[in-house]
Amino acid sequence: MDESTKNLAEVLLLATQLLVVLGGALWAYYRFRAEGTHKPRVEFAVSANFLGPQGGFYPTEIVISANNKGLRKRIFKSIRLRVRGSKAGEEVEEWEENKPRLKMPHKIVDAEVIHQQRYGHIFVEPGVNQNITYLTPIPKEYRFVTVRVEFRYDDERTHSAERMFEISDREDA
Repeated sequence: MDESTKNLAEVLLLATQLLVVLGGALWAYYRFRAEGTHKPRVEFAVSANFLGPQGGFYPTEIVISANNKGLRKRIFKSIRLRVRGSKAGEEVEEWEENKPRLKMPHKIVDAEVIHQQRYGHIFVEPGVNQNITYLTPIPKEYRFVTVRVEFRYDDERTHSAERMFEISDREDA
């Protein structure tokens, strides 16, 4: 093989190597940045089961769910639960500060379900649906409640889930 053919072969080899490296870099960018395989992929949900009534209250089981559909363990520093309600017979109104949201005028529960100082944190492994149960009494005079749960990640970002429930198993209904 003459010298010019060797040089041409070297240039082609270096060009091929460069294309492979650039292709790998583009694949890595697409895979990790554009697809976001390591970004949070957590689905949050909240449900409630109203029992009773008994003694002026509905014993209530609130189930908070964090379903980790991602590839990394997710750590939550705290989980805050807020329950607001509307009593039977009250007028339905818009929340003035946050139209067109529904106004729930009465604060029933405002609690840290998982508190960093007490428990440190809670984690959810990839592919795991973690359910956390919170038991609380809801006074009998409430007909509608909203349950809002806020998850605080270890890097201070938050996600939340919210649902509205009608307490329809009423003695006076």
